[in-house]
Amino acid sequence: MRLRCSDCAAEYAPTTSFQCRECGGILAATYDGPLDADRIADGETLFEKYGNRLPSRGTAAGDEGATPLLRADALADVLGVEATVYLKDERRNPTGSFKDRALAPAISLASESGAEGVVTASTGNAAAACARYAARAGLDCYVLVEETAPAKKLLEPRAYGANVVRVEDLFAGGEAALADLLRDVADGLDAYLAFAYQPFNAVLAEGVKTVSYEVAENLAFDVPDVVVTATGGGDNLAAQYRGYRELRAAGLTSRVPRMVGAQAAGAAPLATAVDADADSPVDVEEPATVASGIAAPFAGQHGLDAIRDSDGTAIGVGDDALVDAVTTTSETTGVWPEPASATVVPALERLADRGAVSADDVVVLTITGSGHKHTEPVEARLEDVPTAARDAAAVAGAFAAER
Repeated sequence: MRLRCSDCAAEYAPTTSFQCRECGGILAATYDGPLDADRIADGETLFEKYGNRLPSRGTAAGDEGATPLLRADALADVLGVEATVYLKDERRNPTGSFKDRALAPAISLASESGAEGVVTASTGNAAAACARYAARAGLDCYVLVEETAPAKKLLEPRAYGANVVRVEDLFAGGEAALADLLRDVADGLDAYLAFAYQPFNAVLAEGVKTVSYEVAENLAFDVPDVVVTATGGGDNLAAQYRGYRELRAAGLTSRVPRMVGAQAAGAAPLATAVDADADSPVDVEEPATVASGIAAPFAGQHGLDAIRDSDGTAIGVGDDALVDAVTTTSETTGVWPEPASATVVPALERLADRGAVSADDVVVLTITGSGHKHTEPVEARLEDVPTAARDAAAVAGAFAAER
């Protein structure tokens, strides 16, 4: 595997961070061969199936991936959507989010390249994944989190032994300022930078594209008509699109889906760009949303390119709608998404209202993370659980009052 500039084709070593030193273009992984249908059929783990299209040997990997694709007919009915709707349930990964797919190959690469430590910045989910795989690889792990990151998201990385620091205004000041900070921190710690954003580390997108491989395999090597994914900086969306393009390039599928980015309305650099027909994502000065996992002040060009190249779109969703969607999704499917992940549900409803999905369409909603990760926005809406006397009539009365 090599890293190649998407603009000028300059090549770099696999552990290279940030963008092309020649022209500033985004780096992307390149491989010698396409996906192998026989290998996919015979393999069980992520690396057994797709290892020839991943950037490391997977020495720290384990049981990530192979998450279910679930029919969501009841959810579609509630939304009034006539399309066939599936949920790609990424909650089933070891730390409860799709970030395990990103970090398993990347931390493996760091270990295989001789690194002694890794560092990342995160709103929560990447912190847990980075810490888990660092623990599996025996590496020191350093995590920077936003000052307002939900406390529950910090328990897991600390349980794995990570060193966690809250940083004031971590993601403020724009992409360049964050790049400078992370570069200096990584250099000071002599640690591999495992930040899940392609312009800073191209390797981490590689594991995420396997979401698309699995969806295609589950659909007998067909692809959905529409994929809706919650996204902040655009990486998840762009990585999945890369996976669908690789499937087509290997001759395993014949087309790619329309990629739809679901964003919080108060942190919507991609949706704002789409609405304004802007050439590049529009930075958000002060992100304002309860969906901490996608509260990104900026997004990469690769996310907007994936949307436009696939004839997709991006949709901003208000906080009330996305928190409502946590409950709606949970009650109709038995899948409890975190608030950031739930943005896909009102986004789908908006697509249906626009006539952008039809009864003949197959739609996949990527459930990126578990509701266990971020409970506060839902808890704030719940009434206290009632208490009843130890008597059947009193218990029945309490239930009746609840209804």
